[in-house]
Amino acid sequence: MQDLAPEWAGDEREVSAVVYDSRACKPGSVFFAFPGIHTQGANYIADAIQNGAIAVVSDHPVLLPENVAGLVDPLVRTRFASVCSRFHGEPESRLSIIGVTGTDGKSTTSEYLYQLLQRAGRRTALIGTVSMDDGSGYGPSPYRQSTPEADQLEAFLDRCLHNGVEYVVLECTSHALSDRYDRLHTIRYDGGIVTTVTSEHLEFHGSVPAYVDAKCNLARRIKQGGFFISTTVNPHLDAFLNVLPARVQSLVVNQNVQAEIGLDASITYRGKAYPTPLHYPVLAGNALLACLAAARILHTPLAQQLALACALKPVDGRMVTVENHLGLTVLIDFAHTADAYEKLFSFEYQRKGQGRILACFGCAGERDTSKRAPMGKTASHYGDILFLTDEDPRWEPTEQIDRDLLRDAEPVEVHEIADRAKAIQAMVDAARPGDTLLFLGKGHEHSIEKQGVKYAWNERNVVEEALRRRESREMGGIRTR
Repeated sequence: MQDLAPEWAGDEREVSAVVYDSRACKPGSVFFAFPGIHTQGANYIADAIQNGAIAVVSDHPVLLPENVAGLVDPLVRTRFASVCSRFHGEPESRLSIIGVTGTDGKSTTSEYLYQLLQRAGRRTALIGTVSMDDGSGYGPSPYRQSTPEADQLEAFLDRCLHNGVEYVVLECTSHALSDRYDRLHTIRYDGGIVTTVTSEHLEFHGSVPAYVDAKCNLARRIKQGGFFISTTVNPHLDAFLNVLPARVQSLVVNQNVQAEIGLDASITYRGKAYPTPLHYPVLAGNALLACLAAARILHTPLAQQLALACALKPVDGRMVTVENHLGLTVLIDFAHTADAYEKLFSFEYQRKGQGRILACFGCAGERDTSKRAPMGKTASHYGDILFLTDEDPRWEPTEQIDRDLLRDAEPVEVHEIADRAKAIQAMVDAARPGDTLLFLGKGHEHSIEKQGVKYAWNERNVVEEALRRRESREMGGIRTR
């Protein structure tokens, strides 16, 4: 164990695993007792030892058997990240890692950069909210968090190394970057991308300045000679620029890189318009950031990468268009913040023509409540009919979430239907040809969490089935493709 912590020098026992879940302990494990919100890791130390733990790390002194090594560290999660790194041989030190953060747009920007580097023939890995590739193939991310815990992350990076990966595109959440959780403590970045930072997760961070400061840890940890990419659309841009280490190149859209995004989601650079298949200007803006990063990494002109943007593939759950025979524009998106709502609803309002905007959404329970009223206000300002429903209410009553969403809402037709499948069917049935239907908040996610139970969910499948039912009633069984 001496390789994992200097305090254990002289202890020659072999460590088989580094874990924070007592159920994952096996003979030879080191167990980290995390302080928690609903429960405390220290409550499970006896279980961990019974399952084979030979050492325990906690944030306060605990009584242990003589044959179990102990270590007290107030920053137990930070220590966990360090030990996990050493346990796997510090794989991050032999990989080029590009971190991507922001309130919205992390997943799409990460996936676009991954696609561009792969297209250039570079062995590239990806880990984020939607997808993962450790060098063995692209597929859905199996992890509960967008940025997994340090043990899962280091194991992933170790696999990347053994699979011959050169670059890793890493989606970095504010939780993972925070000093409190510090999952990314050991990571130093060859480049960092910040989409835009507004407000989110205040139930965890406590304030917008604390949230922004956590995000800034990505900028602080960029290596000398690395790069930082963002945009003047980011209202907290200066906070990131002010903490950049020396000799980090900053590339900021509309500051030292001039480019424009069109309503048709094209990117205009040096007088030439480059089309994208992304339909939505915000997604094209994320593609621009990814193209900037690819150009910097590959030492190619930006125009060369922008020319490749026409081949970018959509990201699951992000502005997905659902075809139908009812004359409806049907979109599924993961939007779940006030800023994302403003951008999405205002854009759809501009292009809706004579039709109406119908929106089906909710808001996460037991999470940041400060965003609810602004989300509802925006939806009611641009929308014609709102269907409020479950997103992930957890243990919070759906009625309370709905009240928060409607607190500052403008007068508009509202239907409160907690069952999301029923809400979706009701909205499809209420639509008229020419209407735009927005299904928001779930995107790619595969479950709805309510009253301690996670129910299987696939937003696209449910929406398609609702459309098929109506088509069957009205058109004699015509089905969508």
